[in-house]
Order: sequence, then structure tokens, then C-alpha cells
Amino acid sequence: AEAGSNWSIFHNPAGITEVDGLQVSLGGGRLYGYDWLPANNLTCTTPIPKIGTIGLAFQQLETKYSGKTLSKEQTLSIAQGLDLQHDKNSHLAIGYTANFVQWDLGKSAGVSGDGSDGLELGSVNAVTVDFGVLASLREKYRFGVSLKNINSGALGKGITRQVLPRRINVGITYIPMTGLTTSIVSE
Repeated sequence: AEAGSNWSIFHNPAGITEVDGLQVSLGGGRLYGYDWLPANNLTCTTPIPKIGTIGLAFQQLETKYSGKTLSKEQTLSIAQGLDLQHDKNSHLAIGYTANFVQWDLGKSAGVSGDGSDGLELGSVNAVTVDFGVLASLREKYRFGVSLKNINSGALGKGITRQVLPRRINVGITYIPMTGLTTSIVSE
């Protein structure tokens, strides 16, 4: 139940209602310091009158070996956050994120073992939906709930079908004074 930002698209989409003005973030790097595990992300959020706050995000994670891409996961997310109630004493917001997930696989190892004569493994797609609620009272007490993949989105078909993880996060935050925050989060 921390303060919202444009990164709330990934954690609790109701938090994007707390974004003031246009915010854009771009990041990337090598996970765990490995060159063969590059990751990139981009987020953009902006409040739009009468519609609420809109957010767009893109994430990409690759696994590379000897200059060949073995696996590439990409997610395009579209989010909307709505203030249901906002005054000087309290705030209640809801939000949702629609995630379009694509997983591309490179070639199999093949007979030679280096992928030069391997089979194209193709790609799979899924759509997941996240939902969040964020409430605050007198800017001292905050409560948030986030539901990930509420539609049970899955990659693949038949016996290769893999349901993507579903998750519920609940958090409570107490802010007795500026600069001091106490939070409890459960997943």
C-alpha cells in the first residue's frame, strides 16, 4: 500500500491514479549481471480528464547463447486507474491492467546440438487481466489489494497448456510522520 507511481501498472494498477502529469520511465540491464539475460522495460502514465489515469508498459526478457536468442518473453500492458472518491480526508481508487503476453522460442538444439539444424519451436500468446484497489485515510493509513491474472490466462494448448500464475497481494501502511513508513504486505 505504498504511494502509487507509473510502476504501479505492474504491481497495483489503482496506484496510477496518484500520478501527477505525464510520467515516462525507461530501464534495462543484464539480470544478475549475465550478458545472456538482457531485460528491458518502458512505462508511460498520464491523467486524462473524465477517463482517469491511463498507462502503457512494455517489458522484454531474453535468453541468449552464442549470439542466438533461445527465448524471448514480451508483455505489452494497458492500464486504467479511476478515482472513485478523493477529498482532503480520504481516497479510494480502482484500476485494471490488460497484459498481452508473447513467448517466442528459438530453434531446438537439433542433431548437431548447436541449433543449426534444429526445429523452429514457434511462439505462444496469452492475455491476462490484473485488478487493484487502493484506499487511504488522512494520508496516514493506506490499504491496497492487487489481484494478478484474474482471468487465469494460459500459454499453449492441449497437454502443453501452462496456466500463468495467479496472485493476491494485500498491504497495509501506516505513516505517522513524514519520512517514516511502516508497511505489512502479504502475498
